[in-house]
Amino acid sequence: SSGINAEYGGGGFDGTQSYQGDVYNLNVWQYALSEEEVAFLFTSGRCGYGETEDDPKVPYSVFFGQEPQGDAKFVEGSCMDLEDPSVGKVLRFPPQSELSTSNYVKFTADFGADSLDSLSICFWYFKAFSDTSRYVFSYAVSGDDNAIIVGEQSGKLGLWIRRTKYLSDAALEQQTWYHICTTWGSD
Repeated sequence: SSGINAEYGGGGFDGTQSYQGDVYNLNVWQYALSEEEVAFLFTSGRCGYGETEDDPKVPYSVFFGQEPQGDAKFVEGSCMDLEDPSVGKVLRFPPQSELSTSNYVKFTADFGADSLDSLSICFWYFKAFSDTSRYVFSYAVSGDDNAIIVGEQSGKLGLWIRRTKYLSDAALEQQTWYHICTTWGSD
């Protein structure tokens, strides 16, 4: 699949669903962030350093430490820090002319032996192309290539947990940075 894939690699996507644009400061927590934490991350701004009660289980540095596949690549962004060149790099997925399911970054998340009962995924998202269905994040577990997905369907921002779809009313315009933060708890 195209985008950021966790664990077993994701799957079941085709090139027309490939994400096109930039992702910055993607973090994954093993708990549902509070409204206050989400608001603080947003008001800290794209180049800010918002903190949460607990550190992310998978911080952006883990994604940055992986080798992008296909035509995906890390490029200099507008939040560059001259003292630490890893700060401010955005993960860029190629434009429509280069659509492919081979454009991704794969990482392994160790959420422990316990079943995952809550999760938060937050990142800055720059949509370079406008159409109806694109997926930016896929989390796979044994037996389910797409246990958790974040993306758009029918032009609306959505979260999928084990094939259950949660679509928001938010329609995202192209050529704009958005702060996307999805939280989920099994209760």
